[in-house]
Amino acid sequence: MTYRLFDGQIVDLDRIESISTVRDLGRDPRSIDRSQIGFTIQLSNREIIDVVEFYHFCDWAQVSIKLKKVREDIVHQWLDHREQASLGQTSSS
Repeated sequence: MTYRLFDGQIVDLDRIESISTVRDLGRDPRSIDRSQIGFTIQLSNREIIDVVEFYHFCDWAQVSIKLKKVREDIVHQWLDHREQASLGQTSSS
């Protein structure tokens, strides 16, 4: 099963190993007045997907809430998918 992030990236829920918390990543090195906030998704083959949003300091709260909702949604989808997969394996055994 796949999950499409707001930036168009597609994540295979079967390959997720962990999802970090949302955290401030500091200033954007390419900009004077923007910063970054995000979280990472670690996949089974040591691949890491960075989910990052850029923001101006006055928009931090809005962007933080948005990313926390995205993270909560993908964690929920991932856990539901794992539960369904384990139920499917148990019933077929």
